[in-house]
Amino acid sequence: EIGVRLVGSEMCIRDRDKIQYTGYIVDLDGVPVCVKRIDEILVSIGGGNAGEKLVRTAIAAAKLPRADQWHWRCLVSPHLVRRGELLEHNQSCKHLTVEPNRKDFTKLLSRCAVSIQQAGYNTVVESLVLGTPCVLIPFSDWGEKEQTIRAEAVAKISSILSFHVEEVTPVVLLESVEQLCGRESSGEIAMQVDGAKYTACLLYTSDAADEGLGVDLGG
Repeated sequence: EIGVRLVGSEMCIRDRDKIQYTGYIVDLDGVPVCVKRIDEILVSIGGGNAGEKLVRTAIAAAKLPRADQWHWRCLVSPHLVRRGELLEHNQSCKHLTVEPNRKDFTKLLSRCAVSIQQAGYNTVVESLVLGTPCVLIPFSDWGEKEQTIRAEAVAKISSILSFHVEEVTPVVLLESVEQLCGRESSGEIAMQVDGAKYTACLLYTSDAADEGLGVDLGG
């Protein structure tokens, strides 16, 4: 199991001896874990001013010299105010696609060469399980720290780079992609991802024990 922990969060918890680790929660039903990577850079960013800035930065990176080694696919969130304007960049160069979010996102994530994204829980965990190299730019507006803590923790893995939003430029993105594509892939990472099932089992066994019932967790 990967040793990624959100260091410091336990300081806010009382009675830590009563807490059990249940693992991550991720749904990869229908997504092949072992796939052949294609020469595509997948950009998926959330909404807000920071999200729009990052999408524009990625579009600019795709138009730099050397960027045409890959196809760049930028997914535009419906929560971006100037979404229509961003979509007008679609096919502004032959190796750039700018399109709305897609329902098959996880499949795209499983096969891309590099994912450029923020550091939300779902996408980061999916990327780790799928072994997808990532450039993380955590959301940090309004003093938000959750994504920054997560990004710094997982950036200890060789296939992940993390930057603060103010550090990100088109050149930084392109150089990061080149750096990750030049590394030997770390492959899939063994993680406990059945957290929902294990949590339910713990709750069930706790209730059964309180009632003096025997519990069989086999099967």
